Amino acid sequence: MHKSRVQRKFLSFAAYLLNIEHKPHDYDPVIDRLGLQSLADRRITINKVFLVKLINGSIDCPELLSKF
Repeated sequence: MHKSRVQRKFLSFAAYLLNIEHKPHDYDPVIDRLGLQSLADRRITINKVFLVKLINGSIDCPELLSKF
């Protein structure tokens, strides 16, 4: 899972402060312990929510909707 530099720095700092053991450059245990999603996973979720809202009419954009 690809993480941004900002996210890696945050996770590294959080692991240090909270004494969360993890292998070097493997921040998945930190993410799990803090109950977070990676930024990439959050983007996918947000895109899915947007698409559902577009399809059900909560977002009014016929130009985008016509592309489906």
